[in-house]
Amino acid sequence: MKKYQKQFIIGIIMISFHFNFFGIPLFPQWIGWTFILSGCKHYLLENDHPSIRLAKKMAGVLCGITLIESFLSYSYVSISYDNYTVIHGVVLSVLEMILFYQLMIGAQEDKEEETIRTYNNYLVGYLVLNTFIMLGYIYYMTFYTANLLSFTVLGMILMRIYAITYLNNLWKKKKKRKQFDIQI
Repeated sequence: MKKYQKQFIIGIIMISFHFNFFGIPLFPQWIGWTFILSGCKHYLLENDHPSIRLAKKMAGVLCGITLIESFLSYSYVSISYDNYTVIHGVVLSVLEMILFYQLMIGAQEDKEEETIRTYNNYLVGYLVLNTFIMLGYIYYMTFYTANLLSFTVLGMILMRIYAITYLNNLWKKKKKRKQFDIQI
């Protein structure tokens, strides 16, 4: 497993699961986004695709937003649950969706029509499912339905697993293709 793949996996684990010690987060989200940003930088060295560059920018923005948010949570500035919180959550979700979508686009290298069709089905599935999850999040933030929050959080975690599994499959195919080219 390459360095950028490990960084993506560690980053996704850190942004998906929150571990607190007496109310103090052990691994704040911005640390997870920093791992993903570093993974994008290392991946760019191997695959200089415009989509990967955009994904790197999205990771940087997400890292910055969550870093500022983390520092604000320890200051006297309080963020209440109002329209700002709904918009903030949606913006972070959209940026995350763009990041993973661009990583998936950048990882595709096949030119065969059948393979491209399969990739596009995965991408459309990712976008549609993520949109439904985001709508569930907006509904939760509007009406504060606790049960819906559980499904929304679970859905977000599953979508991150879906994205990293998809990327891992593409990276395995790329590795096999390189090994096959070397043998020939």
